[in-house]
Amino acid sequence: MAHVRRVEDRDRAWIRQTVAEAWGSPRVVSRGRVTEDASLLDGFLAEADGRPLGLAMTHRDGGRLEVVALFATERL
Repeated sequence: MAHVRRVEDRDRAWIRQTVAEAWGSPRVVSRGRVTEDASLLDGFLAEADGRPLGLAMTHRDGGRLEVVALFATERL
């Protein structure tokens, strides 16, 4: 069974690698704003048996919440 939790510091290396493998760089650009390392964003991680399955990286700007990156690395 998979569950979703907030991203923690221990997840950051996996996020950096996953984003870089998918896009060729850990950098993300959204609404004209560059984030050099997507793993520094807040977000949520889906996992099963301690294995990451996917993530949603977010950015909060005032009252808005934007999903900046969305990845599924494995199907259940």
